[in-house]
Amino acid sequence: MLADLKRAGKLVIGVKQVTKAVNKGLVSEVILANDVAGDMLNDLQGLCQINGIKLSQEMTRTELGKECGIHCEASAAGIIR
Repeated sequence: MLADLKRAGKLVIGVKQVTKAVNKGLVSEVILANDVAGDMLNDLQGLCQINGIKLSQEMTRTELGKECGIHCEASAAGIIR
């Protein structure tokens, strides 16, 4: 999964943006931070399951933000197809 992020050409970062991209069918994989809970994340998990999108939760918000190349925490990231 970490290798997928590093090879990804384009990412969508943030729960709202990832949710929109999943609804539009643009995302091949979603990475959720493992230290976040809430209704929006539950909704995103359900959308991924319904649409058959690979979902992983292997890093914290801080680690995910760093791997996405941003200087703040990220709760979710999506790899664009």
